[in-house]
Amino acid sequence: MRLVKVRVEYGGKQRDLGDVGPGRTRRVFVEPQGESHVSLEFIDAQNRPHKAIVIGYIEQGEPYCGRGEATILPSGDIDSKDETTIGPCWLSWLDFVF
Repeated sequence: MRLVKVRVEYGGKQRDLGDVGPGRTRRVFVEPQGESHVSLEFIDAQNRPHKAIVIGYIEQGEPYCGRGEATILPSGDIDSKDETTIGPCWLSWLDFVF
């Protein structure tokens, strides 16, 4: 995958991850700026662009807490899991340390 980007739509930051090879994993921490969704974009080996929403709805701060995960399938399809919840948040940037 080339030019991989994770974007917080509607005022959030974009994280450019560059190229990600087969079997590789990248993780990013994002902070929404109000009502947002998080998308993943990349260009495949045939130069086709792909874009999918990984987290459908999230807001800045409490009570929202979330984790999204996207897996790129051999077909180029994006399989995503949105684990956004309302309530106490036990996840944070510390998840990236351990």
